[in-house]
Amino acid sequence: MPETGLAGRGLDEQVIQRFKLGWDPEADRVILPHFWEDALVGWQSRRIWSDGSQKYLSSPDFPKDRTIFNATDPLIYATDRPVVIVESMMTVYAHCMSWPVVATFGAEITDAQLRLLQDYRKIVTFFDNDLSGWKATERIRDTLDGTGPLVYSVDNPYTDKTDAGDLPEEEFSRLVGEALYCTAWRRPDVARLIDYEE
Repeated sequence: MPETGLAGRGLDEQVIQRFKLGWDPEADRVILPHFWEDALVGWQSRRIWSDGSQKYLSSPDFPKDRTIFNATDPLIYATDRPVVIVESMMTVYAHCMSWPVVATFGAEITDAQLRLLQDYRKIVTFFDNDLSGWKATERIRDTLDGTGPLVYSVDNPYTDKTDAGDLPEEEFSRLVGEALYCTAWRRPDVARLIDYEE
């Protein structure tokens, strides 16, 4: 496997095997399969280097609006730890060895995804520190608080392009452990919108 590929992303071999990750050397992209109810329902590819192409590409009819990545992993239900809700599959790969983590394929949370999140006992939202991430945090809070799971939100201090998947495990765990109850979480006082790459 080229160092610019899966190994270049610092992905553990156990994670690569567990999630059946692939590598397209011609396009220089990581292939991220998505399984739902024991069936392959699609995949995304992610570019490694900023080359002007889209960061993520999805297979036709990718069910991002009605599924949650890693949501049915039995390891999630075998622990009393909260389920951490993030935006990207890559963030799941980065932290799944330490935390039960699922991804919503971005910050646009649908009603179908909200219904799936109700199955958990306790969740912690950890979205990007931008307008879309704040809206997603508030949507989950406003919909789920008091209806089932206990909802907490990470007070994300990073206002640059730092993705949760790029954080060292120690820092990721610290922020999750210090998450605020959702009604205590507030958007930053000064809106510092981040120009994330598309």
